Parts: sequence; C-alpha cells; structure tokens
Amino acid sequence: MTQKSGPLFLLGLSGLTIFTYLALAPSVYAFARRQRERVSLTESLVVGGVLLLMLTSVGCGLYGFYIYETDLQEEATRFPRRLLTRSSCITTWIFCGLI
Repeated sequence: MTQKSGPLFLLGLSGLTIFTYLALAPSVYAFARRQRERVSLTESLVVGGVLLLMLTSVGCGLYGFYIYETDLQEEATRFPRRLLTRSSCITTWIFCGLI
C-alpha cells in the first residue's frame, strides 16, 4: 500500500456507503408506503442522525487506521536511519582507534 492509497480508500468506502444507502432507501420507502405507515418528521430525523453517526464512526475508524499505517511506515524508515547513523559512528570510532 502506498501513502496515497489511504485517502482513496476512504473515498471509495464513503462512496460505497452512500450509494448503498441510496440503493436501499427507495425500497424502504416503498415498503413503508405499502404498509400505509406514516413516518413522522422526528422519526426521520432520528434515523438520519443514527445513519450519520454510523457513517462518522466508520470514517473516524478508517482515519485512525490510516494514521496508524503512516506512523508504522515512518517508524520503519526511521529505524534504518538510526541504525546507519550508529554504525557510521562505530566505523568512525574504529578508524580513529577509539575502539
């Protein structure tokens, strides 16, 4: 995975979630209409709020995984640099006759 694939993954997942909702909403509406149930505005707002909360939760979780991945990549590049710096110091000490 490259560093630029994280935002692309988030965009794809959000698009999948939104389009899934758009695909299911008409059938739910048709079922409710068929049953002749009347949905009040407060119920609609509550359902919309729960959906928004779930979408936000998934987005925050994915963003956390993205941050974790970039932190792991940064640590993976930092370790060889520290090792190279230490080995060059030891090499310098050997050449100077300190070891």
